[in-house]
Amino acid sequence: MGEQHAPRLVETLLHENVHDVSCGSFQTLAITAIQSQETSKGAIVVTGGNLYCAGPLSVLGVNAAEFSKYSCLEEREKGAAAIRIRQISAGYCHQTAITTEGELFCWGRNKNGCCGQTEDIAFISQPTVVSRLYERPKNLALNKPSRQSSVYGNHVAEGAVDGILDGRKTSYIHTLVDPQPYWEVDIQQCAAINRIKIWSCIDESEESDKDNDKHIQRLFPYWIIISKDELSSIGGLKEALDASEISVRVTKARQEFEWILPHNTQGRFIRIQKDGFDSLRYCQMEVFGFGFYDMQRVMAPVLSTAAGKDVTSAVTETVAPNTGQLTEAFNAVMAAK
Repeated sequence: MGEQHAPRLVETLLHENVHDVSCGSFQTLAITAIQSQETSKGAIVVTGGNLYCAGPLSVLGVNAAEFSKYSCLEEREKGAAAIRIRQISAGYCHQTAITTEGELFCWGRNKNGCCGQTEDIAFISQPTVVSRLYERPKNLALNKPSRQSSVYGNHVAEGAVDGILDGRKTSYIHTLVDPQPYWEVDIQQCAAINRIKIWSCIDESEESDKDNDKHIQRLFPYWIIISKDELSSIGGLKEALDASEISVRVTKARQEFEWILPHNTQGRFIRIQKDGFDSLRYCQMEVFGFGFYDMQRVMAPVLSTAAGKDVTSAVTETVAPNTGQLTEAFNAVMAAK
């Protein structure tokens, strides 16, 4: 388009609620506002945090004569939430972005390792996470060994850890009517668990949403139990609670429930168990946290970032001081020289 000497409306972004803009030497970045709302069934729907860019291929890795959405940020592994950007900074020939989960993404010219990657990589063609600073907690339960007190039909335990979050799917778990029925997963390592999400089933109904809500309410109330020790020999609820590191009783019926755990909660076995004589039926469990290796590293979410001329600065949350680990992380990232 050439030089622009007067303000001009960006018509390609008229459909978006733009939250922030950052201009570099040759490129411009824009992000949309993040919004969340709860549906009538208790599910949280999050929108926004989309990244748009305009500029040359030699800086952005894509040729964007007009503002274009970065689709590569939407390509996540099965069951992972979408990446949503909350802060951006455009520099000389590279750019940075921070996600809502505290990950730092950099891309563009990697001179002196300013994109947080090794110097032998001259150019980073798409947003790439600086993993030595921080990576979001992963779903540690995905495809891990699981079991349940009994099986109704073909609704086996594996259905709750297959990464499919649609409450209408057919691969949900379902027990028979048992005394204090349960389902549990072994994440195969003692991990630091940040949060647990439970997704209820939703049955298709030709009648009303009120009838559909009855199917969500069937799951409640129930207990979530976390233990470092195996629970396979324990069937009773009281015994499982006694063996647990921490537990919570969930009583409010909703399609999506999230339990934020106290800092440094550790466990390996996670169980859902009901009171009384009943059946257990639900869609999916996600267990977010860090495995043993990640627990040994300095890992703190990034709060803010700035991209300059072949240099990047990043501020993280406070972590417990460990000079050796901090030095190792600094040298690996090579954020500035």
